[in-house]
Amino acid sequence: MIRGAFPLDGLPEGRYLLHAAVTLNGKTAERIAEFGIGSLEAAMAREIAMRNAGRAIDEVYFANMNEDELDQAAEVLEVLAPSRELAVYRATGDGRLSVSAKRRFLTEFWQKRDNNPATEANEDRIRFYDAIEMANKEFAEAGRGARPGWKTDMGRIWVRHGIPDERQRWRQQGKAPPVEIWRYTQGRARFYIFADRTNFGLYSLLRSNDLDEPGQPGWAEIVTPEFITREIEPWLGMTFCAFGGADQQQLTCN
Repeated sequence: MIRGAFPLDGLPEGRYLLHAAVTLNGKTAERIAEFGIGSLEAAMAREIAMRNAGRAIDEVYFANMNEDELDQAAEVLEVLAPSRELAVYRATGDGRLSVSAKRRFLTEFWQKRDNNPATEANEDRIRFYDAIEMANKEFAEAGRGARPGWKTDMGRIWVRHGIPDERQRWRQQGKAPPVEIWRYTQGRARFYIFADRTNFGLYSLLRSNDLDEPGQPGWAEIVTPEFITREIEPWLGMTFCAFGGADQQQLTCN
């Protein structure tokens, strides 16, 4: 294979024909190809428009993926779907899906979740995979055994519900580890209480009013009842702890 290059500096914008001729051992091979000269900004705009157009339609989006990319696109669906719905895709042995069947599964999966089928684009799918990408950037763990961002507690909540309407973070206070609370106020109000028990920025979910996110038992002992009554309860505007016992000095939390 013979490779070569030549500068295009100074050529004005427009369409051109490149005519290449190579003679070797008395034989000449010729190739003609069209190319264009334009601004970098215009080229980037066209590329973005073409990429977004391909993302819009489910069939086109998955048709451009190889099998590894399809498997990655399917793996993250556990954030949305129960295992029984994904069992067909995950089948092994004789039940293993072909590449074309995997594309069809993913296309049908998202067509069922298209809340606005009147539009050509599947906004729900685009939003989901954009959220996965953002979660991987924001919440990915580091080191051996590290999880991608979407598999962390914060990443999972982010993908399911989007950017929280309100966020509050506290640094470590006494025995209480760093704590962060997310609150969603649109529709059914939800809150999620996270704590960094490692002091390495790895926040785990401790408590929520979301029935699909039960949290951890004994969460009050982790962040301490005193921190709950002093910081968390006033910020959320609700009560978790109460005095009890004969001397009214025992603080219990739920």
